Amino acid sequence: MINTLTYQEPQQQSKQDKILRGFFKVKAHFADIINAMLFEGKDVIHADELLLCDSDETIYFVYENRINVMERRRDILMHATVNGIPVYIGLEIQSTINYSMPYRLLLYDTMTYHLQYKLIDRDHREHFRPTGVMSTVLYSGDRTWHQPHSLLDRILVPEPLKGLMNTWKGNIRDIKEINVELLRNEKVKSLVSAVQTIYRWNKDTSTIKELVLSKEVAIVVAVMTNSEELVIRIEKEEREEVDMCQVLEEFKLESEMRGLERGLKQGKIQTIVNQLKSKFGFVSKELIMKIEESSDDKIDALTIKIIDARSEEELMKVLS
Repeated sequence: MINTLTYQEPQQQSKQDKILRGFFKVKAHFADIINAMLFEGKDVIHADELLLCDSDETIYFVYENRINVMERRRDILMHATVNGIPVYIGLEIQSTINYSMPYRLLLYDTMTYHLQYKLIDRDHREHFRPTGVMSTVLYSGDRTWHQPHSLLDRILVPEPLKGLMNTWKGNIRDIKEINVELLRNEKVKSLVSAVQTIYRWNKDTSTIKELVLSKEVAIVVAVMTNSEELVIRIEKEEREEVDMCQVLEEFKLESEMRGLERGLKQGKIQTIVNQLKSKFGFVSKELIMKIEESSDDKIDALTIKIIDARSEEELMKVLS
């Protein structure tokens, strides 16, 4: 009987993590991206043979008479069957270059093997053959991922030991280099294509006029390209199809307006601070912070009060 790791929803995740993991936990999406990343688009991983597993892994060990706990959480772990043989496949979605990634994958895989071993009754361990574990990384950042791709890329190996020391290949793939034609699932294909298009564009929205996505995919694209404010903007869309050209133009305009408003407010604050310094000769940090945190209405009220104010305490009351 195959021993699988039952899936349990992780307790704490950021909103961005939930969006990305939610998209790639869909078995059809997971199978398609793995086949494109590792198998040149060949139908090696089948969606109907996948089982979502528990991605939280914990090792307990005793050191100096204390029980120590090591916990790691993968993004996604699937149980698959390839040519009739079971295997665990892990997928990490990484938006920044992490030079410790091969080491992280080593920990993930080691803990998955260890957990399998610990789940087996002691009387059966002698003949136990663990299910193989393979980890992959889908990198979605704007910079090119050069290295490391394996643990040895970060280790200085003495000449006599070269070729003898174990490596830990990361199976890291840059989303910008994935051949879109290898993808078969329409949502995954539009996701990868959109991310590549956004990284290619030169901030001229006319170059992305044809980029129309489903709302679901548009949100994932915004998360993968590290655009938190854009996620919020797309979530407000009432349409199920999102014209990314239009959304980005509106988002750009809104960003410029927010920047202008911040600039005007900062200019008004600086003027008030200069007036206070002229009047009192000194302005406390507490008052400056209180002014910066205040609404426009209170700042306007403060501007009027400055004329008659005799102390900072009076001004603080205006801002309370």
